[in-house]
Amino acid sequence: MSKIHTPKRGSRAFRPKVRAKRIYGKVKCIKQENEAKIVEFAGYKAGMTQINCLYDKKESPIYGKKTMMPVTIIEVPDLNVAGFRCYERKETGVAVYKDFLNINKNSELKRKTIISKKDISLKDKDMKDIEQKISLDEIEDIKLIVYTQPHETGNAKKKPELFEVFIGGNSIEDKFALAKEKTGKTISINDFIEDGAFIDVIGVTKGKGFAGSVKRWGVTLLAKKSQKVIRKAGTLGPWHPAKTQATVPQMGQMGFFNRVLYNLRVLKIIGKDSTDEVFEKIKKKPFKKYGIVKSSYIIVKGSVTGPAKRMIRMRKSIRNIKGEYDGNISVKYID
Repeated sequence: MSKIHTPKRGSRAFRPKVRAKRIYGKVKCIKQENEAKIVEFAGYKAGMTQINCLYDKKESPIYGKKTMMPVTIIEVPDLNVAGFRCYERKETGVAVYKDFLNINKNSELKRKTIISKKDISLKDKDMKDIEQKISLDEIEDIKLIVYTQPHETGNAKKKPELFEVFIGGNSIEDKFALAKEKTGKTISINDFIEDGAFIDVIGVTKGKGFAGSVKRWGVTLLAKKSQKVIRKAGTLGPWHPAKTQATVPQMGQMGFFNRVLYNLRVLKIIGKDSTDEVFEKIKKKPFKKYGIVKSSYIIVKGSVTGPAKRMIRMRKSIRNIKGEYDGNISVKYID
């Protein structure tokens, strides 16, 4: 009887710890929706503060009482929709079929990528071509191509980020209709979520450079009498097999890792032209290493991955929510 070989069986936690390929994360999956919706968004982390609010979790012993809560401020200016990308099914898997863009008169995007001088706007011929492909069930998925507007934030950044965004829904026809409608326009945070919603935050952590095994893995310090070196792992493995396993804690890169935070709650969405006296303090006092929040922003419970100014991506929560909330979020005070 043959032996079952399972070298990667079980959880490997965060191994391997390697640097992220780019400075912002990648959304690999989304929660399935019945109708075509915007299920992703992006923003810039401004910083943290604390608020005094009424706790609305029904099972909590402090339900309905005032409590101090640490929160993160994320500035979320509107995203410009440059176009959409269609994917088709091939024998080798899913591949890009064609991009449909509308960026002829855009000057901001020139900082990020090369824009052709030719007319690359949407044409009726291209639309009929994709409609025919959809009718033959040859299109696997459609995603929006969006880019940020950092000039509307307080982080003094000029170059926008360009990336793809999932469209929720089961019908390709509905996704195509939504993509065609949004192309050349903007999508706001209100198209994505509402107050009290739960999101997953995808980002890249702070980079801390080269670190030893004690700081990187939390290895226990050796006794003084053991060896000349104290801040290291006691052993790297047995003599046989004569190799070092990938799970052995060793020195290497620390930080700048891709991480996902699940089920963070959006306590409040504050518009750009909001006149609420409670939230006026946010736009008056600058955040450390960021600046003044100029655009719309959201207040998220708890901490968020990465340093200030770094772009983070958000999606609708894909895991089950534990507990019941009444949705009456009342912020009394912001520090």
